[in-house]
Amino acid sequence: MPRLPTAALALAALALAVVALPVESQRLPPGPVTQPSRSHSIGYGNRGRLLHSVALEPTDLVRVRNATHAHGTQELVDLIHWASREVERRYPGGMLVVGDLSRTRGGRLRPHRSHRAGRDVDISFYLKDAAGEPATDLNRFVRLRANGKGGTRDGRVFEWDDERNWALVSALMGQDRVPVQYLMCVRPFKERLLEEGRRQHAPAWLMRRVEEAVGPRRTRGSRRSLSYGTHDSHFHMRVYCAGDDRPRCKDKPPFWDWIDYPEVEEPPAPPRRQRRRSRRSRRRR
Repeated sequence: MPRLPTAALALAALALAVVALPVESQRLPPGPVTQPSRSHSIGYGNRGRLLHSVALEPTDLVRVRNATHAHGTQELVDLIHWASREVERRYPGGMLVVGDLSRTRGGRLRPHRSHRAGRDVDISFYLKDAAGEPATDLNRFVRLRANGKGGTRDGRVFEWDDERNWALVSALMGQDRVPVQYLMCVRPFKERLLEEGRRQHAPAWLMRRVEEAVGPRRTRGSRRSLSYGTHDSHFHMRVYCAGDDRPRCKDKPPFWDWIDYPEVEEPPAPPRRQRRRSRRSRRRR
């Protein structure tokens, strides 16, 4: 048997190594390239404010419900537009309806408990109409039952779109440039997302992220549930503080192990002033 040249052997070994790469190394697109911005999220998501906010503008792929409440950080706005384009790239024809982000300067936004610091957003589920076509003419959220079906007051019927919702969630959770802390939805829809991910043979690392960060759950190190509503008509997404917003921007748990979260040293608390006892109290002792 003739011997192969050394160069040919090296190329063959390289080809075998590429084929043998584990599935976990297959990554989705890296995420949005955020533009330089003066936007700053200050404080916690449920007790903060927003400086130099960026307005989420409607596009052919994104419909904004209320422009007054559609302000956020540059990172969050870029992430929403990028995710809608990723869904369109894989499954053309859908429309993402976006609800509340924050007010122009943040602060209390009724009836929400959060949405105060430009890092929270309510985004619709992707839906199909009765004919199985992607719903593109909705301007509101549609509540769905556990079976994934629901309707509007005018009698129109809609159904959960497995492929596009998985494309949205996998894009958001598969990138690390704007790390997503959680995506809230009711449990039946989380199960459908996981089922669709398994059907598409999604990599194990992505399935673990969706399993941990999507759906109703409690925070790590906190007794309070993150699920303030039923979330049967939309996702509630929160992103972590941007690096240049820390330490004035503050995150609460959970802190996922796939996030490269820097340790931020908190300034030491000022010493508490000792209360001076009155002469009368000293005499009683």
